[in-house]
Amino acid sequence: MVGTLHLIGVRTYHVHRPDCGAFEILKRLDRYILKEMAIPILIGTLSFLFMFQINMVIYLFKTLDLAHVPTGAVVKLILLKTPSFLQMTLPIGVAIASSLALARLTRESELTAMRSAGIAIRRVLRPVLGVGVLMAA
Repeated sequence: MVGTLHLIGVRTYHVHRPDCGAFEILKRLDRYILKEMAIPILIGTLSFLFMFQINMVIYLFKTLDLAHVPTGAVVKLILLKTPSFLQMTLPIGVAIASSLALARLTRESELTAMRSAGIAIRRVLRPVLGVGVLMAA
């Protein structure tokens, strides 16, 4: 896409923008919002996963006599329970990440700037909903 900007009949500058392709999956706004959500998803999910694992260890210590059980067996049990814990902690991590990302965008007036640029709120929420649907599946 090539264009020229004229100001009072005088050529001021020449603008050249390479064609990004018609089938670009993630737009720049999507990548920006996903980048804002990535670290909070990771930290939120891992912290809640760690809490679930510690809760399981406490439960095992309270209900069983672990003096005769090898430590490797307890660790193996916790690691085998981790996928079921992830089913519960991933939605929590996504909820935390989406609220933190949107709060930061609002706090620094980026959401207001997006709205003034003509971007609909539904368009801003599209990557957040996409991550939510992906993590729910």
